[in-house]
Amino acid sequence: MLKLPKKILCFLSVFTLPLFAKDVYVIKKGDVLSKILQRNFPNQRIYGKNGKLSEIMLMNPKIKNPHLIYPKTSLILRRGSEKNNESRSNLEAPEEIKELNPPPLKDVRTLTSVEEIEHWDISATYGGKFVSLSQDGVLGDADLGVIFLQNLKLKSVYHQNLWSFGMEFESYKFKYETLSSKGSEDMFKMDIYSSYKWMLGGLSIDQTPLLKNDNGDISAARQSLVFLSLGVKKDISLPTKKPTSIKLKSVARYALKSSTDQPEIEISSVNGFSVRGQIEFLRQIYSKENYSLSASWMNDFGYQKISQKINWETSVGNMSSTFIDASTALGLMVRF
Repeated sequence: MLKLPKKILCFLSVFTLPLFAKDVYVIKKGDVLSKILQRNFPNQRIYGKNGKLSEIMLMNPKIKNPHLIYPKTSLILRRGSEKNNESRSNLEAPEEIKELNPPPLKDVRTLTSVEEIEHWDISATYGGKFVSLSQDGVLGDADLGVIFLQNLKLKSVYHQNLWSFGMEFESYKFKYETLSSKGSEDMFKMDIYSSYKWMLGGLSIDQTPLLKNDNGDISAARQSLVFLSLGVKKDISLPTKKPTSIKLKSVARYALKSSTDQPEIEISSVNGFSVRGQIEFLRQIYSKENYSLSASWMNDFGYQKISQKINWETSVGNMSSTFIDASTALGLMVRF
């Protein structure tokens, strides 16, 4: 191997390192990949299939997850700098240069916020649901707690930079049985929302059972409640080898309208609120250039308090109800 005199190496380092610096960026603690690209390519498109982010990921195959980058890692920014970067790393620097550039520290893995890029997530999970219903008033008192095992959840979210647009659907079969009767009702919950950064808002439709206790003779109807929802969300990337993240969401909802599946039941003067929380764990299990597959574990919690005026045959008057539910489900998520 040809070794150049130290004076020539020092001269070359002074004039060539700034040139390499334009093509190779050393990641610092707290850096976010999308922010680095916005600083270095202010007039170019960052996101999308043909965006700068896709190009950088191809030039830096060592980066498997754009949300997970480590300090002291060299990031190639422009084509043609790959060989220069290798030559620079193979060049034996003199002691004077080594003192100015101490050896890189060990990679430090920390929790980071997920920076949204353009993609579409579709997930399906299946699990169990616990429902607690307590009501009192003109329809009679009722107090029950039941576990249902056929709980299906479908979720579709499209992310565009810092915006996202989503729809979530959940269904289960509510079964009841008394000494004199038994039956079942198919219930569902649907949320349609949009979000910007950590803020979100939208509309929700929740179906819950409405029970009438007439001296032990139980009748059930399917009640649909429309809510206006406002909330917050947070996506966190975990420091693991395979891309793993946690999605947190919390919303407060105000009741707007109520109706049932039976035309003879009239409902008016609806007042109430609901609070919901969701935590989802995602871990990538397979990936290709245009899509990836992740395992999903989704958990939901909700509390709902409603008061309304009911006219159901001979029962006319006010009624209040408390509905508590908790569910857990496992499934898969596809990201395009």
